[in-house]
Amino acid sequence: MAAAKHLIETTCLPLASIAFRVRIDKSTVSRWAAKYGWRRPPGAWPSGRKISDRPAPVPIGRVLAQRLRIQAERLVQAVESSPQVDPGALAEALRLLAMAREEQRARRGKPPPAPSRSAPAETSRRRTWDRKAAAERGWSKRYAREAKPRNDPSDPEDP
Repeated sequence: MAAAKHLIETTCLPLASIAFRVRIDKSTVSRWAAKYGWRRPPGAWPSGRKISDRPAPVPIGRVLAQRLRIQAERLVQAVESSPQVDPGALAEALRLLAMAREEQRARRGKPPPAPSRSAPAETSRRRTWDRKAAAERGWSKRYAREAKPRNDPSDPEDP
């Protein structure tokens, strides 16, 4: 461990090379450097750990509503535990609850319309009618093809 610390703090070698020299896995060397705060010299290879540049996702819907309710509960508990009632804190708690309700409502959307009682019967009737009509069209085409005279090579009367 002392050899790894010395190489990390004094050389510009990458962590993989240092790990190879001291015969330790490179992830172990990286964890030790982070855990014990070993500093690399100027100009050394950067450590493998990167801080994400991506911003954290913004909570919406139920997640945000839940967080707002928790914050409102904390404010109400603080008001209840204090000897004097703070109207500003109560107003803030009510505002947070209103925001939570609005956020919950805004993400829910409108419910689908209730199906009418006659809709399934009409649909099944239409489906049956469409099947019958398609069958009739198919059979009529088939009979029309069969009714046409074909060019039969074995028929001596056919030119």
